[in-house]
Amino acid sequence: MKDAAQVQFETAQRTQILDAAAKCFSQQGFHSTTIKNIAKEAGIADGTIYNYFTNKPALLVGIFNRMRGLVEPDQHALSKLIEGDLPIFLRAFLQLPLTTLHQDNFQLFRVVLSEMMVNDDLRQLYYGEILEPTFAFAKRYFGT
Repeated sequence: MKDAAQVQFETAQRTQILDAAAKCFSQQGFHSTTIKNIAKEAGIADGTIYNYFTNKPALLVGIFNRMRGLVEPDQHALSKLIEGDLPIFLRAFLQLPLTTLHQDNFQLFRVVLSEMMVNDDLRQLYYGEILEPTFAFAKRYFGT
């Protein structure tokens, strides 16, 4: 069993790798970036990346999952808004994902979006983990 320090180290290293991958993908594009580029940016050995991610698409999915965490609406807070004013709720519901796509996040979103167009697995992941829950959440409150 891993101790707390080891778990904390692994979480930090995973974050470091994802940060480096995000930077490389947003600057060079997904296909032009190599594992070696990412490792250099992260300041680690190439092989260390494979302790956390099986390949480059897995890194993109890891970044996608982090982005999903950024754009998932706080359903409890939105529930409170719907109890009040519907236009305020709609504005918050629609603006929340867009507010996270500023600066580097927008460039990274463009990389993820372009890869979703050609990568069926990533597209299905986006649909299943972002669109379906968002629509389900909206259906509960709009009754459609």
